Amino acid sequence: MGEGLAIAAGRRAGVKPPRQDASVWPHSRRHLDWDGCFDVRDLGELRADEGRETRWGALVRADALDGLTAAGWARCGHGVRTVIELREPGERGEDAAPPPRWM
Repeated sequence: MGEGLAIAAGRRAGVKPPRQDASVWPHSRRHLDWDGCFDVRDLGELRADEGRETRWGALVRADALDGLTAAGWARCGHGVRTVIELREPGERGEDAAPPPRWM
């Protein structure tokens, strides 16, 4: 499957960055565990224009939502409101489980 699926999430109250632990690889604290999707990350605290940073819970990036299982869709409650598909039409596979109605 191709890469390049972006998920834009709305501002969600209470989404805070995970606690930092020096023994954990720095990028692993961004990882979100959504069954059937192997590369889901919260893009909080990335640098933006004029010294600003993205908020935790404002933007999520994923590899391929068509692999999400029913349990994965249930975990997708990270405040996601909009899905932006960046893959070519031929790169998208058949859904492993039906996506929620809001999608």
